[in-house]
Amino acid sequence: MSGLYGIALAGLGMLVLRDGAESGLSAAVMEQGLELRYRVGGEEFKPAGHGHTRKLKKLLQESGVVPWMRERLPLLYSGGRLVAVADLWIADDALARPGTAIDWRNRPALH
Repeated sequence: MSGLYGIALAGLGMLVLRDGAESGLSAAVMEQGLELRYRVGGEEFKPAGHGHTRKLKKLLQESGVVPWMRERLPLLYSGGRLVAVADLWIADDALARPGTAIDWRNRPALH
């Protein structure tokens, strides 16, 4: 995979994936493919730079994401595991430098 790719989100803008960025999703993650999902509750996630796995609900609350957008955030999965929460966080074990950046364009306000 190389270049610039977009995933249209019905009424929520577009996720743009850009190869060759300073940091982003690793080549191994990209090779496994990505699946777009939305929150159902109970998700756990370890963002890059954080010391331990946390409930996604708590991360969103602490980051000030408004309640009505928490269920609408695009979640990216690879190989059945959560690797990115929109363009907010990438999983610690999915991050690479360089990597494939995620940019959520024309998104609704989150805070």
